[in-house]
Amino acid sequence: MKKKILRILLVGIFVIGLTGCGTKEEKEVANSNPSEEKKTAVTYLVDKANKEDLDYQSADEKQKAEMWTFSHEKTDQTSALTDYRYIGNTPNNYVIFNGEKWRIIGVFSVDDGTGKIESRMKIMRDSKEENVVWNSEKENTWTKASLNAYLNGEYFNKLSQESKDMIDNAVWYLGGIEEQSANSSIATSDVYYKQERGSLYYENNEGETSTIAKVGLIYPSDYGYSTSGGTSENRNQCLNAPLILYGTYGYENCKEGSWMADSLKYYYEWTVTPITTYFNKVVAIDYYGTVTEMDAQLTGYGQYHPVAYLKSSVKIASGSGTSTDPYQLEI
Repeated sequence: MKKKILRILLVGIFVIGLTGCGTKEEKEVANSNPSEEKKTAVTYLVDKANKEDLDYQSADEKQKAEMWTFSHEKTDQTSALTDYRYIGNTPNNYVIFNGEKWRIIGVFSVDDGTGKIESRMKIMRDSKEENVVWNSEKENTWTKASLNAYLNGEYFNKLSQESKDMIDNAVWYLGGIEEQSANSSIATSDVYYKQERGSLYYENNEGETSTIAKVGLIYPSDYGYSTSGGTSENRNQCLNAPLILYGTYGYENCKEGSWMADSLKYYYEWTVTPITTYFNKVVAIDYYGTVTEMDAQLTGYGQYHPVAYLKSSVKIASGSGTSTDPYQLEI
């Protein structure tokens, strides 16, 4: 009887040992081949995005730190689209790229130039370059601009190899803004968005309405859409206001409610968008936060922040997106 009990105990210990070994092996396999891959940065951020109709003033602090959903109507160059943008003056949109702090503008449907469209993260460098001319040749065609040549030549070549590997070609829309629209009471962010993706340019410049490149500048609508408004003018009032009034009396909150406005000091921020009525005028954002026009060859007043669309495969390795704990990327 004792021998029988001993045999049973030994078998039990043996089985338990095998089960334990099997569990360890399974864990090792699971660790080396995760059953669920880490989400891409696009998926991770979009999953946290707020609905389009959420009122900013009613949102809690956690919601205010994430992206907002935006719906856009069809334009001359794009279909009806949905994108996601960070708004307000304190969103968690900091990211480390090329060893520097950059800011995430949002997630957008991007054409890579071959007709393939995918969702990509759009980022702009946090620090700016000052005293830069848009085009030394006085023409407001971005494909011929000296700044475009620099960004996609010398600047891009100086990026780290890891950073270069994260950037892919993208279509940049070069539709121009009619001066009468830019300086009128109807030139809201929506109007700019539509004309940026339109088919107009100064007729004698032989301009182009789009180009394929890796690095560019912001659109005027990127700035317009980034506002949350404030106590005097709420978000909806700002989105329905012409961009030429942002930052002026009665519309101060439209500038102050934008994280992009932090760097608008002393210089004019260049955008990629031309004015169609003149051969040498482009859209810029002045130090008051007003969207206006500037001579493309003007020196001593221009600044810019490089902008790029990252590959859809880029992942977030760590971080929370705050200024002190920015997102860390991997590919």
